[in-house]
Amino acid sequence: MNSENERESRQRQLRISACVLKALDLMPKKRRSLLVNKLEGYDYEELTQLHGFKTERVAHEMVSRGMASLRDALKNLCQQKESVCHDLCTWLNRNTQL
Repeated sequence: MNSENERESRQRQLRISACVLKALDLMPKKRRSLLVNKLEGYDYEELTQLHGFKTERVAHEMVSRGMASLRDALKNLCQQKESVCHDLCTWLNRNTQL
């Protein structure tokens, strides 16, 4: 039974990842690239160099804007009742008010 719970947990994680990827796909290419790099662990100095920002502060601001866009995209997918996002939307609705 433990392996069944682990399998279901892994399936849920995959569905949540699919939802986040779908939301990222809805974003402009440059913003998506920046967020993916940040999620991969790049620090602001590296993001500044990689994306050609003038300062780390600009990189930080762009990441913040990107995260706000990602939240909006996820909210829209939840409002549209996107099937791949069911698990994430359920969790978000339970833990925060969309």
